[in-house]
Amino acid sequence: METVVEMDQEKETEYAPFFLRGLAALMEALVFMAISIPLALFLPMLITKIDASIFVPQIPGFFFMEGLLPGIAFPFFIELTKQHIHARDVAGPTESSTFIWMCTIGSLVLVNLLYHVIMESSPLQGTVGKLVVGMKVTTVNGKRPGLLAVLLRHGTRLLSMLLLFGGYAMALKSAKKQTLHDKLSGCLVVKTSP
Repeated sequence: METVVEMDQEKETEYAPFFLRGLAALMEALVFMAISIPLALFLPMLITKIDASIFVPQIPGFFFMEGLLPGIAFPFFIELTKQHIHARDVAGPTESSTFIWMCTIGSLVLVNLLYHVIMESSPLQGTVGKLVVGMKVTTVNGKRPGLLAVLLRHGTRLLSMLLLFGGYAMALKSAKKQTLHDKLSGCLVVKTSP
């Protein structure tokens, strides 16, 4: 049974709409793609030109995808790794280039994870994209989420992307505009006061 205080708090809370969350995700994707440009310029210095021509063109697109759809980026990373190993066998790139490529893309996945976990569990309660559009992540009780809740939230985003992004579409029908990964982690995305 809800108390009067809980009902008042719920009335005051304005949940972030689907389109605003999408705009924040697009901003994050652009930030991660911008990070890839210096990396794409620096990476050829570490490996031969033949090796670099195989995977350097893929990096900006991967960074964009990692920013926008991190749950898809990791399986995509595994597939690209397989393709790169096959290309190495056919075209002859060195072993070190595969290792450099795997470390580069693998570190991107880790940086993205740490970025989201640290930013959303910090006093800011949101990534740069969320903050720019006026949103923050909270627990269902309106508190700042802890590291574990945000780690679970970020880790389960892949589930939200399965079945044609059905987990994201849940936000369109949910009274609190929660996606599947929000519900699994006990979190909400709310609009911040102007």
